Amino acid sequence: MNRAKDLVQVLEKANITAIFRTNTQRNQQTVSPLAEFLDITPFIYADDQQLVSQILTQHSGKVILVAGHSDTIRPIIESFKGNPDNCRLTGNEFDNLCVIIINGSNQTNVINLQYGKPSP
Repeated sequence: MNRAKDLVQVLEKANITAIFRTNTQRNQQTVSPLAEFLDITPFIYADDQQLVSQILTQHSGKVILVAGHSDTIRPIIESFKGNPDNCRLTGNEFDNLCVIIINGSNQTNVINLQYGKPSP
């Protein structure tokens, strides 16, 4: 839970307007402190392609947080035409933050950041 609180500090000034998470307990625990701080009710997603479509149609140009898993982030990054190799995740790392930036010319950059206590 400490890492989730660290995420609040990292993202509190990022102007996040929507939060998406899967239905797992870990994702819920990860986003809850930030969602409460920002007074945002997270959307629960089950399908990566529906998630991408919803973001592009309803949240285009906005700052969004998506809490995913090591096996779902790669296809999400690819759907936004980003290079998933710029954010390599394993199932044992929980301190990664992949930032996807889409500029006006549909060029996508992916940046891999870390937050909180390093994963073992």
